[in-house]
Amino acid sequence: MVARTSSRIVSLVRVLVCAGFVCALFGFPGCADGEPQDNQESAASAGGGAVDSAGTNNAAVAAAERAPEDDGSIVRDGSWARGLASGYCFENNDGWDSTASGIPLDLTSYTVAVALDDGDLIGRDIEIVYDGIVLTALVTDVGGFGAYGRVLDLGPAVWSAFGAESDDEWGVCYVGYRIL
Repeated sequence: MVARTSSRIVSLVRVLVCAGFVCALFGFPGCADGEPQDNQESAASAGGGAVDSAGTNNAAVAAAERAPEDDGSIVRDGSWARGLASGYCFENNDGWDSTASGIPLDLTSYTVAVALDDGDLIGRDIEIVYDGIVLTALVTDVGGFGAYGRVLDLGPAVWSAFGAESDDEWGVCYVGYRIL
């Protein structure tokens, strides 16, 4: 019960921070009138990798938010795109913890699956942005979700880092992504 409550508190804090409410409440620097500042220009001039005090790569967030939606096929050229991502876990993974790469699915590693046709991306890193959170995951698996217009299937550690407590709670959401 305590772990579930603290997990919900962490999720709520993430939402509040992303929405800028914490900035307004506590007058944190980097916020104007309770709104997070748009750091696109300063991040771009710093080589696109500016990171704020919370560890957020503002350039990545801004680029992902501006990215066009893909057509249901993964964008491979290293540019930012937006696409649908589902989540998976042991219970709905064929073979429980087995993956196409041979690297076992676990609860702590940032891993994703790509559509069956994109299996050549196994072993590649992918940067993913959701709700202001940026992380890098390893492509370790493939799945049949491409037929539903999804480009990624997020492993448990990824959807958990984005604030979901289960793959069902995550559902299917738009994320920003780019192949590194």
